[in-house]
Amino acid sequence: MAREADCLAAGACRVAGADGAAALASHSFPHWLDEVERAGSAGTCYAARAGGETIGFACNSVNRAGWIGPMATDPERQGTGVGRALLGAVCASLAAAGHAEADIAWVGPIGFYAKAGAAVSRVFRNAKLTL
Repeated sequence: MAREADCLAAGACRVAGADGAAALASHSFPHWLDEVERAGSAGTCYAARAGGETIGFACNSVNRAGWIGPMATDPERQGTGVGRALLGAVCASLAAAGHAEADIAWVGPIGFYAKAGAAVSRVFRNAKLTL
């Protein structure tokens, strides 16, 4: 399921299918590789590309239907509109699948999502148990 969107400030950036998302995850975000690969297989992962290079990815419904994530932009490309274009592609995909709203799992950059209209709905705390 390929969607295209112009990356706002990234020049000739395109958002389409997941090609290259796993490679970027493996290189820069290895803790998300398994989820990116599963989303790619399910058709729920999108990659942003510029000049033949994958510069970001966004996935949805990997661990729970309607959840957004994982999502990342190459650190050197952050602040250029890549994340906004990817979030738009994921939201369009979820809306087309009949979702009226989405949860953004394990949010890091709250300000980024707040600019898109998201609001914090719950907070998780972790506890460690020595075995």
